[in-house]
Amino acid sequence: MVEMKKSLEISSIDNAHRIIIQSFGPMYPDEKEFYLRDLQSNLLIISSSNIQLEYKNPIFLKSELESFVKQLDLLVQRKVKKANLYADEEEINLVVQRKSEELKVTFEFKQNNFVNEKWGYTIFFSVSEESIKKIITETKIP
Repeated sequence: MVEMKKSLEISSIDNAHRIIIQSFGPMYPDEKEFYLRDLQSNLLIISSSNIQLEYKNPIFLKSELESFVKQLDLLVQRKVKKANLYADEEEINLVVQRKSEELKVTFEFKQNNFVNEKWGYTIFFSVSEESIKKIITETKIP
């Protein structure tokens, strides 16, 4: 059995909203081709006052998650105004943006069901700079 590791967790200041991305690690760790080694199998968990959603197996590349954490670091240093993690095929978009002195999170998720009806969900919340710093230190790759 493969052990699941928590890769990233963003919670609102009042803990009413949480976004968690857990990873099973690389899908093809021994592949010679970089793209295949970079693929990860993930579990996305969204909890909010009005929804509890678990979405299994969205594919985030390891390099995309690493890039997002680097963007978060630059955001805290005030060198950029936003950090973005986007999964095109699954239509998942996670943005952390500086607005004045606050950090705002926007999460959008869209999905087609079996009868080709599209539905989506969006949440917005504020996050503390300290929680973003914690994400940076916990997920930094040596």
